Amino acid sequence: MTSRFDPHTAPLDGINLIEASAGTGKTWNICALYLRLLLERKLAVKEILVVTFTIAATAELRERVRARIAEALAYVSGDASGNVSGDASGDVSGDASGDASGDASGDASG
Repeated sequence: MTSRFDPHTAPLDGINLIEASAGTGKTWNICALYLRLLLERKLAVKEILVVTFTIAATAELRERVRARIAEALAYVSGDASGNVSGDASGDVSGDASGDASGDASGDASG
């Protein structure tokens, strides 16, 4: 029996592999881990690599990570609407076959 994954308490060292069926919250968990790495470990966007296996999943993950960062910035700035001026999320897109700097998501489909 496997234990239930909790992104709020999962260790941030090393590699986290999130593998599950569709609709189980993988993207939500990845976004939570990504935000924790930014806030708790004070890592830069270019120091975090997330790999997905389809172009569609990469696009979804990129947008969801950006949205989560924007929500967090809005929360700490006291903006209840969730609006953040400018693009403070950095470059959160990439291709795992190339340069990994700045990647929040990569397409490993080759």
